[in-house]
Amino acid sequence: MPTRGRHLGLFYVALILTLHPNIMTAWVRASDDIYPPATHVKSLREVSAILQFNRKAMRSIFVRYESDPIKGPDHPNSQQYVSVVLYANADNRYTRWSHFTKWLPEDLDISLQEVRYTPKRLSRYWPLSREYEFYEKLARAEFSQKNRSEMFMESIAWWPPGDQSDCPEKYHDVGKKTAQFFLHTLPLLSEYRLLDHLEPVEGCLCYVLERPGFDKMWLDASVGYGLRRREWYFGSPPQLSAAYILSNYRECEQGLFLPMKVQRILYAFSENSRMPEPRVEQESLLKVLTAEVNVCRDELLQFEPPAGALVENRDTGKVSQIPGGLDVLDDVAVLAQKRKSIFIREGIIPIVSSNMKMSKEVIAAVCVCAFFVLQLCLLVKKLFRRT
Repeated sequence: MPTRGRHLGLFYVALILTLHPNIMTAWVRASDDIYPPATHVKSLREVSAILQFNRKAMRSIFVRYESDPIKGPDHPNSQQYVSVVLYANADNRYTRWSHFTKWLPEDLDISLQEVRYTPKRLSRYWPLSREYEFYEKLARAEFSQKNRSEMFMESIAWWPPGDQSDCPEKYHDVGKKTAQFFLHTLPLLSEYRLLDHLEPVEGCLCYVLERPGFDKMWLDASVGYGLRRREWYFGSPPQLSAAYILSNYRECEQGLFLPMKVQRILYAFSENSRMPEPRVEQESLLKVLTAEVNVCRDELLQFEPPAGALVENRDTGKVSQIPGGLDVLDDVAVLAQKRKSIFIREGIIPIVSSNMKMSKEVIAAVCVCAFFVLQLCLLVKKLFRRT
C-alpha cells in the first residue's frame, strides 16, 4: 500500500504540473538551462507562413497612445508626455502628435501637428499656428519613412499588407549597413534560424527566432505569434542596440492581437566592446488607450487648409496664404493669455521641453514679452479689418 500511495502521489503531481501552465512556467523560469521543446512549430517555413497569414489578416490599424517622458542621459529632467493618434491602411498614413506636461495641457501645445501621407503627397499641418506644408515630388523620399514606419509600427514590426513599397531597414553596423526589420520579411531570409526550444518572457513561453549577432525575437503563440521581446544588435563585434518589450496583449479581432504596453530601450554604441553592460541612451514607455484593426478611417486623410492658413510648397519653396481667417488672431490671443497665466503660476520658462525654474526677474520679462505679442496680434487684426 505505501508503494501504491507513493505512485498515486507522483501521478497527481505530474497531472497538476501538466494542467496548470503557471506552475510549468515557474518551473521553466527557475532554471535557465532547461527549456521545453518547441513541438508545435518545427521549421522556419512554418513560422514564415504564420507571420504572412497574420499580416494579411490585419489590413489596417487605428491606435491612440500616450508615451511617458523619455528617460536617458540626454533627457535628465524631462516632464513632457506625448500623445499620438496613428492610422495606417495600405500605403496611407495619418499621425497626430501633441505634447503635454502635468502643468501644460495638450490643447496649449504650440507644436501640435498632423501628418498625412499618401503615395502622392506628404503634408504637415500645425493647427494652432495654421501653418501647412506639403511635398509631392519628394513624397517618397527617405525622410518620409519616419511617418510611414511610426514607433508603434516599428515596435510591433508590422507593415500593412496593401503597402507594396519597400519597408524601411534598420542600421546594424557603423558602415551604415542595413538589414530587414519588419516581421513579414524576416523568415524569408536564410540567415535566421528557429531554436528548437521555448524560452520564457514575462511568464510566457515563446518561440525564439534568431539571426546571431543581428537580431533575436521571442514570439508568443498565445497572442497570434506576436512579439513579446526583441533585441537588435549593432556593430562588430555585436553590441545590444535596441530592446523592445511588448505586454498586455488584447484581442482586437478574432485571432488578431495588439499590445497595450510597449517599452523601447535604445542603447549607446561604444567603441570599447569590453563594456560589461550596455548603457541605456533612451527609454520610452507607450501605453495604448485605443486599438482597432481592420477599420476604415480614410476621412483622416482628407484635409483642406482653413482660411488664413499659410501654405508652403516644399518642392518649389513657394508660400501663399488662404484668404480670410481673421479669427486666428483671436485664437492666438486666447492661447497667449492661457499660457502666460500658467507660466506665472508655475514659474516655468515657456518652452515645454526644458521646464526650468526661473527667477522673478526672468518671469517678469517673459510676461512683458507675452503682453507685447498679445497687443501686436490685436493691432494686426485691427489693420486687417480696416483694409
